Amino acid sequence: MAALLLCGACRHVNDMEYARFERLPADGWDPVDVREFNPMPADTVGLAAKRYDLAVMLRYGRRPVAEELRLLATTVLSDSVLRCDTVTFRLVDAEGTPLGKGAGFAYELADTIVRDISLSPDLRVELTPLTAPEAWRNELAVAVTATASRVFE
Repeated sequence: MAALLLCGACRHVNDMEYARFERLPADGWDPVDVREFNPMPADTVGLAAKRYDLAVMLRYGRRPVAEELRLLATTVLSDSVLRCDTVTFRLVDAEGTPLGKGAGFAYELADTIVRDISLSPDLRVELTPLTAPEAWRNELAVAVTATASRVFE
């Protein structure tokens, strides 16, 4: 239940059709440890006709080691790179107050990396940390989400 509430803090839970979180190592996230996601919703009926927005999400604790974290999000389709995006997450303000949505022990930040895309089994998103491994210490998880696109609404 708590996971649903946290996910709902950034997006409407009813609109999110795919979300997969991967826990990060407590001692930091090494740049050679690329995390790969294949964003496919559980319900694939009519998948070809649907369009999605893909986002990268970071879940972090009350006292992050760094004020800002950066990662590279590479969107790949059938071994061809569609796009590479540098995603910057500013975790706290000047006073150290978390900027993400949430409360208590966990906060979330999200950034859309691709809008209005068709999903397929050949589509993947690779996340690579660009900030030093020790800056990622004690961060909780990263995720890729797919939400129904609202580009034409």
